[in-house]
Amino acid sequence: MSLSPEETLLAAEVSALMHAEQTVAAAELVASTAGQRLTQQERDDPAKCHHYLHFYLHNLLETGGTVEAAQLLWSPTQFNPNPDSSRSVWKLFDEADTGLIMGAAKMSKSFSMGVRLFLEWVRDPEYTTIRVVGPSENHLEENLFSHLVSLHQHATLPMPGEVGDLFIGLNRRDQMSSIRGVIIPKGNVKKAGRLQGGHRRPRIKPHPVFGPLSRMFIFLDEVENIPMGIWQDIDNVLSEIEKGGQGFKVFGAYNPSNMSDEVAKRAEPEFGWGDFDEEKHFRWKSIRRWDVLRLDGERCENVLQDKVIYPGLQTRDGLERIASNAGGRNAPGYLTMGRGCYPTTGIEAAILPPGLLTKMRGEYVWFEEPKPISSTDLALEGGDSAVHTVGSWGLASGIKFPPSIEFPKGKITMFKDPH
Repeated sequence: MSLSPEETLLAAEVSALMHAEQTVAAAELVASTAGQRLTQQERDDPAKCHHYLHFYLHNLLETGGTVEAAQLLWSPTQFNPNPDSSRSVWKLFDEADTGLIMGAAKMSKSFSMGVRLFLEWVRDPEYTTIRVVGPSENHLEENLFSHLVSLHQHATLPMPGEVGDLFIGLNRRDQMSSIRGVIIPKGNVKKAGRLQGGHRRPRIKPHPVFGPLSRMFIFLDEVENIPMGIWQDIDNVLSEIEKGGQGFKVFGAYNPSNMSDEVAKRAEPEFGWGDFDEEKHFRWKSIRRWDVLRLDGERCENVLQDKVIYPGLQTRDGLERIASNAGGRNAPGYLTMGRGCYPTTGIEAAILPPGLLTKMRGEYVWFEEPKPISSTDLALEGGDSAVHTVGSWGLASGIKFPPSIEFPKGKITMFKDPH
């Protein structure tokens, strides 16, 4: 659903009046399109005509005018929905239930998603739950949550609810009607249980679009830095997803650096990381059925035109500095922070090329039931955490490899011996 040209023009006119602090004129324009007129009291007190503008804001949100709603509430310096990266993030939100955004630095991965989630809460605050998950309180407070609080406080119209520590909501006692920060501290890989119990609740009356249940959105900010136990929680709540529904979504954003991480397993394309091409792969469906969006710093408008079109986004000078500091454009640091992709096979300083492991991944055909085994890296020196690994040990008669470009239907290799 999208606005007609006439509706888009009206939204632009109303937004211009709001940002010029001509609230009464904006309300009169909205009222006239509905065949109504402002009273003298409303003309004398701008606050008394806010209800016309709130009605118009919700009408935009309900009829596909999310971009226009953002432009009504905030100036381009506060948030600009026009960059390709922002539009791609919002498109991912519209089209996917589970999505991962892997991208370069300064590409508005988290901010664009945060703004969209805030607008979805404004659209239906009483029955919308949003959980923003991060690795530390400081990270959330100093980054995404501080932006959301600023948007709440400096919008052209009064926003619903109250603001607290890692909280924006209608009532502190009703956590289901809020945007709330959830901390998963680093240092313990088994930190799970922070999202369990956060299920959707029935509405008093069914919503004409969303149905009889409330909505719930989970956003994992810098998900690669969140302890892997969070994925147990995500597995637990994924049962809330309904085919064709819009009531439950999970998204994560990160700078891709570790191909052995749990996030990389969920982002791996169906054709495999070994055949990934940073020049042509920007959106795909992963093996585990996640929708993945990649934001490449070299495709940012500021970089392509070699001038600042959108302040705050990546620039050519910024990429040059990243490349210089990382050791070149083929260095792992530049691929992660400049291109928004995992370091590839053959890069400098790679002890074990990731592509080698990708091509050797498979599933054993067990000859007999394997025995469970485990091992622990005690990390007696340095600052690393002790990592416990679980595996299987036994006699196998072959191995099954997943589909690839060379073998579209997969491949089975049987082991042979003199017997």
